[in-house]
Amino acid sequence: MEIRKAYQAGRFYPADSNAIKNLIKHLFEEVDVSQNLNIKTGIVPHAGIVYSGLTASHFYLSIKKNKYKRIVIIGPSHYTSFNGICLSNVNKWETPLGEIENDVEFAEELIDKNIQFNNDLHMEEHSIEVQLPFLQYIFGEKMKIVPIMIGEQNNENIKSITEKLINNDDNETLFIASSDLYHGYSYEKALATDRNTVKHILSDKRDVFTNYCLDTSSACGGGAIAVILGINDKKHLKIDLLHQITSSDITQDFKGYTVGYASFIGVKNVK
Repeated sequence: MEIRKAYQAGRFYPADSNAIKNLIKHLFEEVDVSQNLNIKTGIVPHAGIVYSGLTASHFYLSIKKNKYKRIVIIGPSHYTSFNGICLSNVNKWETPLGEIENDVEFAEELIDKNIQFNNDLHMEEHSIEVQLPFLQYIFGEKMKIVPIMIGEQNNENIKSITEKLINNDDNETLFIASSDLYHGYSYEKALATDRNTVKHILSDKRDVFTNYCLDTSSACGGGAIAVILGINDKKHLKIDLLHQITSSDITQDFKGYTVGYASFIGVKNVK
């Protein structure tokens, strides 16, 4: 059995299982959100949980009462440059909270010339791994995941994986985009940039957001966000902003490096 080990434990989140549970429990206690039963898509940050965990918790607490057959997590590549889409076909992914089954059967349906398996590219990447402790805390072992990493974030890659996911959706799947927002040394610029980025996300128009994001590099996972907006459009979902903050607001250091975080949900229109 092949297992993708928890490479970022002790870096982006605690390496001890009890410490993880206590941290997430504390974060959830700080959050006040409605637990919506009709959430189909989401956008969450992927920094160290002590920084972006509050924003991520707004999303994860919102989905707590939902039941999904699988959870597709789409993230960017921070450590390796490549074109195309990278899937994983190991049996399970591991964190200190245990092992999560990888839905390889679903992933195999996505394969084409631009979408391929490559476990080596997933080895060190944190954008997907940092979501797993939250999912395990909520759902335990009652889920499967489909890890998807976008290489070069261009229109071809975005459209190809969006269409594949829409065509293979069985209405029992949750789709998550993993992305931070502004990165830089100006708190004021972070606020202004993220305000504009959030406005484009809330427009819920994939092509408009994609062009904006490719021009400005305003979100490291802009391609993943664009995929979610494409799914929202096809599924007629309503997008809502849950929480927005920066790392400077967490650390109270407004003169150093800062990163922007925001979380969103895509909700089914129920008549």
